[in-house]
Amino acid sequence: MLNGNMVNRFEGEEEGHSIEQYQHAIVTNVQNKGHILQFSEAEQLSLISIEIDRKNFR
Repeated sequence: MLNGNMVNRFEGEEEGHSIEQYQHAIVTNVQNKGHILQFSEAEQLSLISIEIDRKNFR
């Protein structure tokens, strides 16, 4: 997270995990469940996201 704060939670779960400015997070899907990202519309957010196609890296 370059700038701002957000909360990441897994689809179907209530507990969220805070990702704050200058923190890093590595997340992966579990059994085809996605991620829900929550952030404030009043706060500027800058982040870098990289997606890896696992089929190409086995």
